[in-house]
Amino acid sequence: MDINETSPKLKQHNPANLDIPNYGAHNLYINQSSVINALINTSLGSVALYDFQKCEVMFSQWNVLKSLGYQPEEFKEASNNFFKNIAHPEDAWIIKNHIRKIKLSKPGEIFSFNLRIQDKKGCFRWIHVRHTVLSRNDKGEVTQLIGSVIDTSRYRHIKNKLDLHSSRLDHLAYRNSHELRSPVASMLGLVALLKSKNQTKEFTEEIFDLMETTATKMDNVIREFNVELNTNREQLKKTTMEVQHIANNSHYTLSVNREKNRAYLKIKGFWSKRDLVPDYLSDWKKATGLLKRDFTLLTDASEMRTHPQDVRNLHEEAQGIIVKSGVVKIAEIVKDDIAEIQLNAMAKKTHLPKRNFRSLNEAEEWLNEKV
Repeated sequence: MDINETSPKLKQHNPANLDIPNYGAHNLYINQSSVINALINTSLGSVALYDFQKCEVMFSQWNVLKSLGYQPEEFKEASNNFFKNIAHPEDAWIIKNHIRKIKLSKPGEIFSFNLRIQDKKGCFRWIHVRHTVLSRNDKGEVTQLIGSVIDTSRYRHIKNKLDLHSSRLDHLAYRNSHELRSPVASMLGLVALLKSKNQTKEFTEEIFDLMETTATKMDNVIREFNVELNTNREQLKKTTMEVQHIANNSHYTLSVNREKNRAYLKIKGFWSKRDLVPDYLSDWKKATGLLKRDFTLLTDASEMRTHPQDVRNLHEEAQGIIVKSGVVKIAEIVKDDIAEIQLNAMAKKTHLPKRNFRSLNEAEEWLNEKV
């Protein structure tokens, strides 16, 4: 994907049967029943509405900036001027070029660019931004833009690994056409000599010795080739089945390792009410959907504090999803005695197959043991 690209014009649809509101930020925010809101809420990235003349964000889902650690009160400042304040210094020219293209744009054109922006931890991540002009003033000047932003860091990370494996496969293809073909050609030449009519005993013995040497060389090349091929196959498998992060917020983190067929949950602090974690059950459904039956779970509850009854009910509902999805072993790290008593009571009620540990290493070792 090029850094800057201009896509074909938007396909025009007949809006006669669609409930499409005005594109003001107010309507986008409050009209929950509209088609526009449905599209926004199901978007993979963050949909944003810009005031182009003021270089300000009028509306944004905040999804992408949330994943980068920014809070709601911080997203507006971070998003203004096309992320100029948090963009990588080397990418400043990309923003300027994007603004220039928008000013010169024709109706219906879509513009996109890739940009590195800084997360709250100071690390740079890649995003992909797409914009189209939404409205112009009487002079034809752009006044509003609508667009989407997607965090592509993980995609780029995996793509780089796949490119590396592709280059290794090219190397194997080269070895196949040179190192493997060489002894094959030698063997065919020796077979042709054996078919000659003028042969002596010494000549035949020499040919067989050469054939044995060539066959041994070929066998060694094939063995090395297979070892390298299997190594690359396993590395490629790990690349496409590495750890996938489901959720990371101030109350819990949830991820899965598809290679190990294992989920990882970390419970943070005190949950005063279940409304603080509205996506907890849906996150667990996503996690279990990525795992096979007989998966394992490592729960880090070392920072957990005892929870009220409605939160306990939430945990029991989540445990029901986990048990139904086929969990086989659960290792739980606890350090607070009261929290441990509460967790044990919930596990007994939901028939959770778990064991408590005080250290992460002991828990991992126990989970790695075959059932």
